[in-house]
Formats: sequence, C-alpha cells, structure tokens
Amino acid sequence: MLARWSVVIGLVSAAQALGSVFSYECDSAPEDADWTVVQIVCQPDLWVDLCDPDLSVHNRCFFQHVELCEGYPPPGGQQATYMRTLDEFIGEDQFFAEWAVETDADRSEIPWGGGAGLGLGNNYGIGYTFDIARDQAKLNRDNSLPIIFVDLEPGVPHTHRLELYGADLYVWYVDGEIVDQGVPEGEFPSFDPIIIWRAKAAWLPNTTVWDYIRYGT
Repeated sequence: MLARWSVVIGLVSAAQALGSVFSYECDSAPEDADWTVVQIVCQPDLWVDLCDPDLSVHNRCFFQHVELCEGYPPPGGQQATYMRTLDEFIGEDQFFAEWAVETDADRSEIPWGGGAGLGLGNNYGIGYTFDIARDQAKLNRDNSLPIIFVDLEPGVPHTHRLELYGADLYVWYVDGEIVDQGVPEGEFPSFDPIIIWRAKAAWLPNTTVWDYIRYGT
C-alpha cells in the first residue's frame, strides 16, 4: 500500500502563486489548477478513447492509476499527461522545480517513460527529463550525455528538487541530498519553456501519488 501523505501547512489552495513561486498542492484535479491536459488516453490509438486511467484526489494528493490497454500488447498502456508554460520565468538567472511523489511502478517501466515522469525543456534542445519508479529515478538531459540513475527506498514518498543557476550550474537533490550536479547545456527557462508531468503504464499497471509540484525563483 502506498504511504500516507502529510498535509503541507500554510499552502491552502490547489494552485497559487506565492511571490515568484507557482504551487500545485495536488488537492484538486490538474485541469482545475491551471494545468493543460496533454493526453489522457491509451497510447496505441490517440483518436479512440479505449480506456481511461483512474485519476482522483484523496487526502490532498492526486492519484494516477494506469493499466495496460485492452487489445494492445505492451508497451501500449494508459497515460495521463499535464503541462504548463514557463514563459513568465524566461530570463531568470536562478530557477527551481520541486515535487514530492511516490509510485509503485517497477523499474522496468523507466526505459519506456513510466511510471511517474516529470520534465522541463524547450524547443532548442535544453531539457531535464526525470523518470521515476518505486526504487529508482533517472535523469536524462540529452541523449549525447551520460544518463544518471539513483536508487530510491521503495514504499515511501520522495522529494525531488532541481536547481538551475543560469548557464553555470544545475543541481538535482533527492530528499535534500545532492545526487547529481554539473554544467548545463544552456540557460533555462528560455525559448518557449514548459514543465510537463505524467504517469504511464508500459508493461505493468502502476499507481503514482503526487503530493505537490512547485517551481519558480
């Protein structure tokens, strides 16, 4: 059973700007908190609603339960994906994104973009893509760069934080500990930047629970 989540004190609305920070506390549907629905569907056929993921809010957390799609072999499973633009932060020399999430997805999902995923990027090749399973997380910045894997304790939520300092430095934290850092490929947010997140079932059903997603300066 997925671990129970605590309520974050002092952040009372589903999505709100706190100074220069956008906060989605996952206590309402993403559509009601200014997120754009990119896709809620079975992957093999984008034009036919073959089956719908189980998406719901419980205990101030957003649950995404995804299954395989009937009639289609793996890796054709359900997914639910949401997006927001980061245009309001273009030109900032310091930026962060932080999210707390737990998933029971097997690590075999990771090469296929499941179970939990969150990414930041633009149309000019600068990006940070995180794929998260119950006991492992992956960061891919570019297919030409080393891919970073971090082992996680299964059965408990984990907090991920990405800090960006212009074109000088990026730092990835898991539960407050630095797990990777280096020189970015370029400044971000820049050039039509977005943040996007989802749950996906490629080979096995899984459930992802989001506690919050926050980003800003």
